[in-house]
Amino acid sequence: YFFYGAHAFALSSPKPSVIWTKGLTEIARAQSSAKDERGSWPPVGAWSYCGGRVYSTAMLALALEAPYRLTLPAEDPKERKKRK
Repeated sequence: YFFYGAHAFALSSPKPSVIWTKGLTEIARAQSSAKDERGSWPPVGAWSYCGGRVYSTAMLALALEAPYRLTLPAEDPKERKKRK
């Protein structure tokens, strides 16, 4: 849910995207700080029991990077003129 939700909201209009970003901030804060589990997330959620801590950490790490990966860079006006 978090992985695909992050993709959808990263591509949506600004208002829902801002709300989703706040949720992702909370996810980042939920990382474990215990010595052996530092930087990972506990297996919480509908499918986390299947993959455990590794699955949860992989999916939430992908969700956290989705808004940055899906953001398109601003187009350089000079490049636009070259194509015309």
